[in-house]
Amino acid sequence: MSCFWVSSDKLSILYRLICANACAKPIINSGFSGPLPSCECQDGYFNRPNCQKVTPPRIVDFKNKRVNPGEHTTFNCTISAFPTPRQNDITLESTSGKKAILRESKVLRTFKYSRANIFHVNSVAKGEKYTCLMNGIAGKTSLTIPVDLYETPRLNSKPRVPPELIGAINMTIEWPPWNPRNGDTGDPPILWYSIWVKTSLEKNFRMMGYVYHTFCRGKRVCSFNIPELRPSTEYEIYIVTKRDGDGGRGPPGPHIFAKTLCSQPDLPPKIEQVMSSAEHNLSYPKTKLTVTWKYKHENLDTHTFFIYYLSLYLSIPVF
Repeated sequence: MSCFWVSSDKLSILYRLICANACAKPIINSGFSGPLPSCECQDGYFNRPNCQKVTPPRIVDFKNKRVNPGEHTTFNCTISAFPTPRQNDITLESTSGKKAILRESKVLRTFKYSRANIFHVNSVAKGEKYTCLMNGIAGKTSLTIPVDLYETPRLNSKPRVPPELIGAINMTIEWPPWNPRNGDTGDPPILWYSIWVKTSLEKNFRMMGYVYHTFCRGKRVCSFNIPELRPSTEYEIYIVTKRDGDGGRGPPGPHIFAKTLCSQPDLPPKIEQVMSSAEHNLSYPKTKLTVTWKYKHENLDTHTFFIYYLSLYLSIPVF
């Protein structure tokens, strides 16, 4: 290695060592005790003693596999640089602090001096952001993006219960199939609709059943007969739409209220009492007849009885 000394005009006690043969792009080193044992490459160069020029890192691909909220996904962070990034040079960070697991790292053949790191995240949620970072010999760079998610579907038009389809212990609900042209939101494909009901005395809704979307294709409305209801009871009802995937359950649609009819007697009534009383006026006499009976509804609690009163006025004209 051939080196020579050059004195500084400003600082006479400092000397600069120029290593002409050691580095293709040498740096000027200074110190009180003379030159260092070996030359180092200046910024923007690497691989001493040849000192090749680096190519700053560039993120050529950064995205995640689109999934439903709450599902797991993978992120692809591909970076091109010279020298080619090493596996540990590329990392993934989350603004929510979620852990990213490196599942695969490979140098690409189609893109020279490029490496793709594939990261796995167990669960992603709406509003989260993720950052692909590069910190290596070629330099530093980063890119932050929001997680790409499907929007879960929702029926925005109210369902209806036709009055003629209301019974004492069941009712039929109808709704138009999910369609963005009708103002419904979310992403297809749609799998099914689930129907949820509760009374005013109940705290939680109960799922009464579901209807596959394929059964509604080509129809103006979907329908479902809600069973096992109580007579003369008002119910609150809504429909949930589900798309493909484990996390595809959408938010509840508009709520409606519908009341079941009074039930018909299951057994003949039991007469409790018959009373009569006469009434007279100037035109013609009247007789008031009061009949009292009760019956037990078999679909209700064994201690529930209904008592009815009926008053009849029998008139006999006076000639």
